Amino acid sequence: MYILHLSDLHVTEPGQTLDDVWMHPAQALGTLHPAPFDFVVVSGDLTQRGSVAEYDELLEFAEHRVLPLVVNRERARVVFVPGNHDVDWGADIGEPVRVTSLRTAHDFDLLEQEMQRLKRSPDLSDLRIDVGRYGHLDLVKLRAGAEYNKRFANVQRFFDRFYGESLDGRGRAFDLLDPNEREHWSAHVFAQEKVAFFGFNSCHRNDKYWTGACISTRAVSAARDFANGLDRDTLRVAVWHHGFTSERGRPDYLTLQDVGTLYAAGFRIGFHGHTHQESSKLVELFKSRFVIISTGSLGSAAHERPGAVGNQFSVVRLSPSTVSVEVYERDGEAGEYALEPKRKYFEVNWEPVAQAERFVKAREHTRIWSVGDDGIALVEVELRDFVAPIETPIAVLEPPYNNVQAEPRATTWRGRREVKEEPLGGGRVRFMLQGADKTERYLTWSYHLSNAVALTQAELNLLEKRDRWYPNLIDGYDVRSHVVRFESDHLTLALVFAESSGATIEDAYPMVERCYEQFGEERWEPVEFEQERCRSHFIVGKAHVELKIPGPIVGYRYSLAYRPGGTGKEYPEAAKWTARALLERCCGKPLSNISLSAKLTEAVGNSIYKIATASPWGVQTAPIVRSGLLSERGSWMGMIWDANLRVLCPAFGQFWPQSWAARFTCGSGVAGHAFRFNIAAAWHRDAHATTSIIYQPSPDHHRLFARHYRWILCFPLRLAPEEESSLGVVCLASEEENTQVERALGHLARAICTETMDPEATKMRLMLQTVINAVFWTCVTDPNHGLSESEGRYARHVLNALLSSATD
Repeated sequence: MYILHLSDLHVTEPGQTLDDVWMHPAQALGTLHPAPFDFVVVSGDLTQRGSVAEYDELLEFAEHRVLPLVVNRERARVVFVPGNHDVDWGADIGEPVRVTSLRTAHDFDLLEQEMQRLKRSPDLSDLRIDVGRYGHLDLVKLRAGAEYNKRFANVQRFFDRFYGESLDGRGRAFDLLDPNEREHWSAHVFAQEKVAFFGFNSCHRNDKYWTGACISTRAVSAARDFANGLDRDTLRVAVWHHGFTSERGRPDYLTLQDVGTLYAAGFRIGFHGHTHQESSKLVELFKSRFVIISTGSLGSAAHERPGAVGNQFSVVRLSPSTVSVEVYERDGEAGEYALEPKRKYFEVNWEPVAQAERFVKAREHTRIWSVGDDGIALVEVELRDFVAPIETPIAVLEPPYNNVQAEPRATTWRGRREVKEEPLGGGRVRFMLQGADKTERYLTWSYHLSNAVALTQAELNLLEKRDRWYPNLIDGYDVRSHVVRFESDHLTLALVFAESSGATIEDAYPMVERCYEQFGEERWEPVEFEQERCRSHFIVGKAHVELKIPGPIVGYRYSLAYRPGGTGKEYPEAAKWTARALLERCCGKPLSNISLSAKLTEAVGNSIYKIATASPWGVQTAPIVRSGLLSERGSWMGMIWDANLRVLCPAFGQFWPQSWAARFTCGSGVAGHAFRFNIAAAWHRDAHATTSIIYQPSPDHHRLFARHYRWILCFPLRLAPEEESSLGVVCLASEEENTQVERALGHLARAICTETMDPEATKMRLMLQTVINAVFWTCVTDPNHGLSESEGRYARHVLNALLSSATD
């Protein structure tokens, strides 16, 4: 399609009319482009002073000169937008502020606040400064709503007279006098050509006192809502007046943030004027591109144009893969337009995804993370008016998290759709939703996620550092995020902490990032304009945060960053030193029968054996030869917390040699869960419970020698009761339940996992917890084989505290 682009028609040469100015362009167009154009875009500054007489002349010009240039002389194919010269400076839009009217200190405080806003953001202020003819300054208070919009009365009258009812059923005309700024836009929709032009007023807050440029984001939002009801293949084209450069010290220019706002609303091409010279360019935005097309002034005199630039107009050709711009400029000497234009070509990709993926879309997309007191999150996904004819990723999970359990099928109003799990490596998992041809009125799906978020500030110092995955996250904050994989009209993300968790939120903010490649690695960088847009759609409560954003951008990562409200118990410094000393004694010295590691293995192993064999489930049914606490298909180890590396490390026990490389972060695996919450934790293969999600299926250290355990049971090595923390964990696991000990511990693991604790199981858990801790700390404080006198001072304090708090 071919588009004639005109701009800045305002005639500034004395004695000239629009017809006079048009004589030369008309001659050039008759030679270069005799066929009608598909559209004509006129990007502002329609008159010089915005007077009624000028608009009467413009109306006659438009009807007799412009309409014959478009197909079928259709008025809807001509797109007019206002410019700064269309603002009527004669309109009464404010009244002076009388300082004598200020009576109280509160009045002066309010005035000071408004003055600060005027200084910082004139476009948001209701005050203006008027410079009098003798250099004196007056403070002016702008009138509200429709009274302030009277400065557009004349140009609005022109729009009404020119378009009449021609846009009925094909869009809408400007309504610049409406006090609601959401009405300050126009639409020209052409379904057959699959294109829609939207006009915007870049003089939204421009007046005779402040000549800056801005486009109302509310108007863009309203236009986007309208456009979302059009066919999905419709190309959205924006038209406004102001450019992106200006003379030094002048505020009459837009920024790339405004381009970002239009991009977020689905626009991929923009036309503008104002700069009085062509400056079309291709802006690389995210994984797609935004083409900005500008042309010079058609009517302004030489002193109004920069340098030696002549009057200009442009012919633009849009094709599926390219945009070509031909700029025709008037020669300063002969006064004719050169028949050889300046040409620019832009290769574009209107969509960054494959053709089939363009048809995946939802009207409403909601994801809610509900976190319980055990740190396990239930993530509920709901899609409304969802279309996915091809297999579509409904979730892609990335660290940090421990494990996930997802529903194998999604529920729709038609029935069930299969969801397939695909490991991607590096801890990433993708869930693919089966494609279907018909639109689903609603679709729901959920999964459980363990060890994904912090409940307190203290936990942030124990969990894996977030900057590895979120380099732009503020220190002291945790985060939940979602990468947008398909289009939707609205995206809702919410993080909710259950009352039983005791977690609260002190502060939160939205974070938006885009992925780019640097030196062969993927990196995330913040997108400021989209974050700013999200702030107005962000809600923070005592125990929940919510983001409801219209028109999310595909490929962007939207995050809920929050600072936990509860401080929690900080991990004791003395415990860190004690743990470091134990690791050096157990792992940094040769093994021997008298080493601390051997003594701990013998003492703790014997205590567990005695308690397990004494339980009702440990009754011996056949003679066995004891070669260790567990059979050859089982192992157990004592792990100590390394605060510097933030991992649990093996220190003693009976386990396979390759398990010396075992490492568990806080919260990961059954061991990490027991350490994080300072409780006995368990997993059993036969227990299909939500708590089974704390199991880590294939830790990195077991990748080559994977063990398929039947049960796992972990007890924390507790510190003093008031410290509410652990020094480490004792972990027991086996692939079978053949021995006395394995049967007893396996039964206990199943009971804990399924929350079916009978009195005997409760008694056994308490005995194991108490005795393991008492024996461990006794060995650690043993003057013969334990820590030294100075190193063991804190250990003796812990032992005494645990013994005094132990039950009979």
